[in-house]
Amino acid sequence: MLEDGELFPVDDAAVDEPEATGFSEDDYVRDATGDDGHLSEVTPAGALGTDLSPDLAPDELAELLARAELPEEEGDGELDEEGAGFDGELDEEVDIEREAPELLEPPERRYILSDLLELAGYEPGERSNVAVTGIQTDVTQVLPGDLFVCVECDGRDGHDDAAEAVERGAAAVVAAREVADVAGGTEVLVMPDVPDAVSRLAVAFYDAPSEKMTVVGVVGSAGKSTTSWYVRGIFEDWALPGTDPPRVCVVGMAGSLENAVDVLRMDRQGDLWEPEEEDPTLDRDCSAPFHLAPYVGKPPPPAEAPDALEIQKLLAGMADRGADVAVVECASEGLDQGRLDAVDFDVLVHTNVMELSGYVDVPPLEQCAATQARLFRRLYDPQRQRAVINLDDPFAALMQEAASAVPVVTYSLYNRDADVSVERLRLNMEETQVLVRTPVGTLQINSPLVGRQNVYNILAAVATGLATTVRGQPVPLKTIVEGIEATEDVPGRMHVIDEEQPFGVIVDSASTPVALSRLLDDVRDLQFMPRMVGGRVGTKIRRIILVVGCKGDRPAALRPLMGEVAHYKADIVILTNDNPRDVPPNEIVSDTVAGYSEYILKHNAIESSAYSPGFLQDPGRTAWTSLPFYWDACYQHKRYVMEDRWMAIRWAIGTARENDCVVIAGKGQEDFQDILTGGEIARGWFDDKVEARNAVVRVAQIFDARWLDRRDLPWVEPGERKRARFTRPGIFRRTFEKQLESYPLYGPTARRSRGDSDFRDASDAGAWGAAGGGVEDGDADGDGEQARGLEGEPRDVLQAVGAGRMGPWEEEEEE
Repeated sequence: MLEDGELFPVDDAAVDEPEATGFSEDDYVRDATGDDGHLSEVTPAGALGTDLSPDLAPDELAELLARAELPEEEGDGELDEEGAGFDGELDEEVDIEREAPELLEPPERRYILSDLLELAGYEPGERSNVAVTGIQTDVTQVLPGDLFVCVECDGRDGHDDAAEAVERGAAAVVAAREVADVAGGTEVLVMPDVPDAVSRLAVAFYDAPSEKMTVVGVVGSAGKSTTSWYVRGIFEDWALPGTDPPRVCVVGMAGSLENAVDVLRMDRQGDLWEPEEEDPTLDRDCSAPFHLAPYVGKPPPPAEAPDALEIQKLLAGMADRGADVAVVECASEGLDQGRLDAVDFDVLVHTNVMELSGYVDVPPLEQCAATQARLFRRLYDPQRQRAVINLDDPFAALMQEAASAVPVVTYSLYNRDADVSVERLRLNMEETQVLVRTPVGTLQINSPLVGRQNVYNILAAVATGLATTVRGQPVPLKTIVEGIEATEDVPGRMHVIDEEQPFGVIVDSASTPVALSRLLDDVRDLQFMPRMVGGRVGTKIRRIILVVGCKGDRPAALRPLMGEVAHYKADIVILTNDNPRDVPPNEIVSDTVAGYSEYILKHNAIESSAYSPGFLQDPGRTAWTSLPFYWDACYQHKRYVMEDRWMAIRWAIGTARENDCVVIAGKGQEDFQDILTGGEIARGWFDDKVEARNAVVRVAQIFDARWLDRRDLPWVEPGERKRARFTRPGIFRRTFEKQLESYPLYGPTARRSRGDSDFRDASDAGAWGAAGGGVEDGDADGDGEQARGLEGEPRDVLQAVGAGRMGPWEEEEEE
């Protein structure tokens, strides 16, 4: 762990794997004028995209060094505020004007079927003289002139849709067997291997789009999305040398978060996406409790694992519009079916092999590794192709063996023998600061993305930048550093809400037990920046307040596992809805809390004897006469249930104190909620990031309320929590019976009946003040801890409101 906020060296413990097979000394191209052989004066040949021979002729060596563009040494390797210094050498920036690229118009494609079949390597049929203007596997997308291929699509057998495809105007049908009810005159081409035929026909029809661009593929179990976005960031602002007219690199993205070319979104057909109707939520800063806004005018979510045809359409949509680089997130699903076999990768990046599936029946890790290695075995050209491999992964040796035909660039967090490794790092709530050791020097990178797992994504991106060339040009080191630092957000991946509040708020997509466990471990590793803790450096997180739920369409067997992780790795847990769909929310909650400790479940059973079904339920399902007992039990165990996700987020943020971290897990990049209404599943707009930011801003005014103790749930009047201590779980002291009649609940549940406690529509007046909450006697919960401001001294909570400051870390102006 960090001490006093200082940088610390990463442990030198090597991974028990065979020796790295990446760059060796013979693989470096050294500066003939240097005499000390310092690594800052070398360039990895993998980054030059050419043969690495130690016996290069002098003229060849001079040419390579000219391409490497190594300027004079600058920087001393120490972390600075800008994150640009390192003890290697930044490449000279190409001096061209960075103009926004103009995308090209895609061509209209039309083939005679016989010609298309020949291009794909098939013999034409007897009636193959029809014109083909498109290829489809989804019958709902068929237009007149399309070639319909019968494969399984969205759970349906395409052979059952052949007749409908012809009715929609399909020019011909490709099938694995004869199909019935197809109108006469329409040719049906029977092929033994239809999945392979789809790939070959798509490559032929769309003119082999992957051969027109530098294609970077990212494969693995976790980290693919963030690594892909880092790689995208490296290229998208790079001023390409030698372009006429001068322009920046055009980058396409095909992944689980979005499909895009440059800044324009694409649909699954490779066309630019345009909304069919206006989005009614564009001007809204939040939704509303117990209500979801209509979900219209939103881009469709990409397929998690696009099929062979869809990936070619996406690549064609990029290449046709002039993309120089395509970044492809390679889902493991379908790799063994050859969905990506027709993609010509230039660089293939491996993140890791681990069990992260949201389903119970998952293949063994060995099978997952073999499937991912299959992609590396297709690399064949050592002059052009490269592999980037994580040495810390247990299956690194398998991946290296599979990629033995091409040069391999390795990276590691712990193994210094890797080509790219970590020298020092600092993990905090605001950014990740890391010194990255490479064959060309030590780069300093300050990434706005946080978490230990994110360090692996940074290393993978650096290694990819070193290994990639675009139109024969290596990527400058400065471009690599600036591109990673410019990637400020990856949707739904450790998204930090920062409104200068004295506690952390993180939104993440973790919706499986393993993903949630890794997320909470990463959060525990984080520290607060000096700004957030009144000048103290290296302050650890005090409490994790977790808002989490289980999706209704996931197996019920996973719910107790989610509950178990939440219970043992978070300090306060608030269970809520997460796309319950047609499953009753209370049923999901009941399944989830089964993962809690036996101690909690035993006490819930005790409560059930007094009021059913105990305190592990939404307060709205509890009789009002039992609410005091209900809240007392919840407070005792710090386990809560609020089915309305809008409310649960505000519970958590309103309860957070100095050095706490609120983690809102499960949805991440999803901006919708699927619920059952009127007997049908309806989708409404709900974005965790928007709701969290709105809650942080809106509830700031109550943080210094003298009349409210919000240190824990429920929020009560000062002193009430101390008097409400019970002698055994759920049972109040008899001396408190009189007070039960007026038991104060100024907090969340009062919103349903008390209009004056509805803070949603309150103004933004007020300021961040004493993070301990408003108290009258300085010890509202009876724990012996006095309410303190950010400077650590007792203070009047009204002072911050009167000062009107955005944060107590800012000095007050003297009147």
